Amino acid sequence: MIVELTIGAIKHSATLNEISRTGAKLSGLSSLAEGQELVFRAGTVQALGEVVWSTGSECAIAFDIPIAAVEVGRLRALVTFVAGVSGK
Repeated sequence: MIVELTIGAIKHSATLNEISRTGAKLSGLSSLAEGQELVFRAGTVQALGEVVWSTGSECAIAFDIPIAAVEVGRLRALVTFVAGVSGK
């Protein structure tokens, strides 16, 4: 599932690999630095957060405020659906 990260005035697209109430693991990005603040958007979910680690094209972000459990469930279902449709 493709999500959007806004860092400063620049928008980036990334693949959502894992999601929890407190953060997410993403891939398809490079040049992110630990501590960078960002806005995470996936569908109707929007959360402020920061990069906690970045290696190669993968990174993890921590949300400033945990997102709702129902939203986590919805996003996990979408990630599973997209992976099934794309054969990954």
